[in-house]
Amino acid sequence: MTPCKALVLATLLSAGAAAAEASSAPAPVDPDHGREATLRYFLAAAEAEGDLVSDATLLKALELHQEAGGALDPALRARVEVVRAELAARVDAARDKDPVLLATRLRCLPAERAQAGCEQDLARLAELAGDNGYHHLLVMMHAWARADADAFLRHARLAAEAPDFRHDIEVVFGSVHERLQQAPDDLMPRTQETEAIPAAGLWAMGVAAAVALPPIQYYSQPCRESEGELREHCLAIADQLLEHGWTGIDIRIAHDIYQALGDPEREARAQARIDQLAWQQQFLGEMEARMDRHQWQAYFDAYAEGGETAAFAEAAEGLGYPLEPPPGWSPPGRR
Repeated sequence: MTPCKALVLATLLSAGAAAAEASSAPAPVDPDHGREATLRYFLAAAEAEGDLVSDATLLKALELHQEAGGALDPALRARVEVVRAELAARVDAARDKDPVLLATRLRCLPAERAQAGCEQDLARLAELAGDNGYHHLLVMMHAWARADADAFLRHARLAAEAPDFRHDIEVVFGSVHERLQQAPDDLMPRTQETEAIPAAGLWAMGVAAAVALPPIQYYSQPCRESEGELREHCLAIADQLLEHGWTGIDIRIAHDIYQALGDPEREARAQARIDQLAWQQQFLGEMEARMDRHQWQAYFDAYAEGGETAAFAEAAEGLGYPLEPPPGWSPPGRR
């Protein structure tokens, strides 16, 4: 599996990720000799215009790459320190005002190793969640991990009834992708396998998966055994994941909940989506080999608009692959 394929599939339909019910896509691997070049790429993006979400993400990227070891040019080190201080000041000032910023900087799991201030952070996220069911789902999951049954049920209801459901990975990818596109693409070290892929899209996808995928097991585990009012909330949340989820994992989780709670009609709808993705996924290796830079850019633009299913559709249509399986087709494992 190429580095690019590992990145693209990390949040899609890999069996290991689905079984674990959580995943984080690794960022593309840095050649050792390219550490300084990578740092310069992130620094150029950090010095460009952007929002608070990309500020926070680039702050972390600069910290990690600067701490990786090795000597840096003194002028570059000084420049990085100035930019880090500017980013940190903006992020710290706004942390408790932006729900996506707060959610992606939570350090509350596992509960026994939660950082100080987690209770206050979760309480503030609950206040900021508003009409976004995704953030209520996030608070619900943390409540389960912290054995807070009252908060778990309260936010399950709020997540189920919310009129909106917007995944943080959507926001993070869009923010970081837009910011990175302002940095010179040729600053980023390349391998032969990633030469045709825009650096901004490649890194934004990896970063978004790394910081914004939720601890979904804290939803699925309790919901599989739910009854009564909680069962209805869990089914409604699964509907949101199926309809508005950003990754293939969301679709699989919804399917598992429908199956566990005995709703065959909903389960069949989710299975049809899984089969469609499996049909498209089998062409991924061929598509990667054929896609040029323009097609990769269209792929990432589609991902920013509609997530993995939209990106796959864009790539498949552009290369002439059928989006729908033929009648009666099913993945080999289900035949």
